[in-house]
Amino acid sequence: MLEKKASSQGQKGRVFLVRRRSWKVFWQIGVFRLLFAVGICFFLLTGIAMLLYPGGTMTDPHRHGYAFFSNFLSDLGRTSTPSGQDNLASRLLFTIALNMGALGITLFFAAFTQFFPVPGTARWLSRLGAVSALITSLYFIGIAFVPLNRNGQLHNLFLYTASLSALLLAGSLLVFIFALLFGPAPGTPAWEIIHATGQKIIVAASILIGLIQALLVQPLPRKNAELPSN
Repeated sequence: MLEKKASSQGQKGRVFLVRRRSWKVFWQIGVFRLLFAVGICFFLLTGIAMLLYPGGTMTDPHRHGYAFFSNFLSDLGRTSTPSGQDNLASRLLFTIALNMGALGITLFFAAFTQFFPVPGTARWLSRLGAVSALITSLYFIGIAFVPLNRNGQLHNLFLYTASLSALLLAGSLLVFIFALLFGPAPGTPAWEIIHATGQKIIVAASILIGLIQALLVQPLPRKNAELPSN
């Protein structure tokens, strides 16, 4: 009886180790392969959505087809075009693509943190980047599920905040990596200034995004209250 129990525990231990090893391999290799596939699918789905878009822009509602330099990406997520045509096919593909993009952004920055295992500024910034990526992804999901023609103000709130968040996220990451690779040697006064200042800028930028969102969202209750009820 004891031998069977010990054997069972040994099997469970081996299964746990295999699963743990598989999970580790996924985050080291598999996640980046998945992200590559997600990226390809995003561009394919968005491209097909453009081809299926009936047509129409804000300034030319009766224009035929998707105009790359005149139509917004948000037009693909409309329930109907500016001229009133149904846009179901394009909207479905755009919604799937944008949600896949949001998933890809979150997974990338989450996986990116593993390159900074040593406690310090780099590790702290990588984790902050992962949190910022998650917030940006939530805004992208909001863009997908709130069509421009149904609630333009809320849609634009998601759009502007996501754009600002993504821009600051990419900019801070680029500046930090550049400073890390080509900047002053660690431990020097110049290195200390770059890292100490960079931390404050990124934190301030994250707070600023929240403040802007809080400012822009204030008129929404009044706008909704003014809308006539059907």
